[in-house]
Amino acid sequence: MQQEKRSAQLLEVGARLAVKHGLSNVTRRHIAEKAECSEGLVSVYLGNLKDMRASLKKHARKLGLVLPDKDAEAQLGAKLRKAKGYGGARRGAGRPAIKP
Repeated sequence: MQQEKRSAQLLEVGARLAVKHGLSNVTRRHIAEKAECSEGLVSVYLGNLKDMRASLKKHARKLGLVLPDKDAEAQLGAKLRKAKGYGGARRGAGRPAIKP
């Protein structure tokens, strides 16, 4: 896939995920899974986490998409963590124990 098309695809996927889950809840892994590519490729095209989120926010605005406010984003993040099996609000809290 051409670089410009891949970059546009990743921005599109990421912006739509940001609308659905909240910008601060979008990760490289989420984008990579939806775009069917590696996390590394997402990093190559969208940069570090701060740059990636800034690009996704800009692209969402360009598409006329409305991102959730901070309160809604926090609620969406809690639902997302619960769905993934991570019960707590703190990082690592409520994660399933690793079985030996």
